[in-house]
Amino acid sequence: MYSSVTGGSKTDIYPRYFWDAVRKPIFFASAVRSLTRSDEETILLDLGPGGTLATIAKYVLGKNENVKFYSILSPFGNDQKNFDLVCGDLC
Repeated sequence: MYSSVTGGSKTDIYPRYFWDAVRKPIFFASAVRSLTRSDEETILLDLGPGGTLATIAKYVLGKNENVKFYSILSPFGNDQKNFDLVCGDLC
């Protein structure tokens, strides 16, 4: 698991983890960068209601040919179309 609380990978969740997640600064950019440090292809899937995190991740990473970004939910009613696109690319 990669965490915006720590800015990197985590193997466990300590008792105050979720408290820290809502009360302390987040390190989203560091977490996204740590996901993409290898030469392997990385797939980032945004499950939020509007694709905001995918947009921010694109901004943080810039042009990176090893990263694919997908958003599922859309305020424009394209949820099924977006889901089908992800399934078509990944399956």
